[in-house]
Amino acid sequence: MAAPTTTIKAVFQAIEDALRAHFGAAIEQYGVYQPWDPVEGAAEPVLKTPALLISLDAMPIDEADTHAPGRIGIRCAISIHAILSILTEDLQIALPELAAAVTALVRQTELDPLAPPLNGNRWGLGDAISPPEAVSAEPAEFTPGLNGRDSWTVSWEQVVYLPETLPTD
Repeated sequence: MAAPTTTIKAVFQAIEDALRAHFGAAIEQYGVYQPWDPVEGAAEPVLKTPALLISLDAMPIDEADTHAPGRIGIRCAISIHAILSILTEDLQIALPELAAAVTALVRQTELDPLAPPLNGNRWGLGDAISPPEAVSAEPAEFTPGLNGRDSWTVSWEQVVYLPETLPTD
C-alpha cells in the first residue's frame, strides 16, 4: 500500500473548509492571501472584513523526513492572516482574540481516539500531513491602517507529503 500524499492545493482547500466550518458567517471573506502592489497600477482587490486569508510562506524539504517510496516531505510554513476593519470596536482586543480563536483551531485535537492530546489539526488529510508545530500569533506586517484594515497572523509549520512525481498539467 502506498504512503498517503496530498497536494498544496488540497491543503489550502482543507484549511479553508475547516475555517468556514468553524467560524461560519462570522467571517465575511475566506481564501488565499493575495499580495497587492499599487505600483503595478492594478485595482486593489476587494477585501471584505473580517477576513481569514491563507498563505504559504516557505516550503523547504523536510530534512527529518523518513522517506517513503512515492512521496516526499515538504516542511510548509503556513500562515492565516486575520484581518479586521479599523472601525472594529476595541480593535486591539478583537484582533488578538480572533488570532487566538484561529490558533485554537490549528491546535485542535483530532477526533481520532488514537491521536495524542493536543496533536493539532491535520485538516482531514490524515497521514498525508503532520501535526502542526511551532504555532504562534503576532501582529502582522499588513501595513496597519492601510485602506482601513489591521491584522494579526497565525503561523505554523506542517510537513506535507507530496507525491514524488507531480502532474505537469
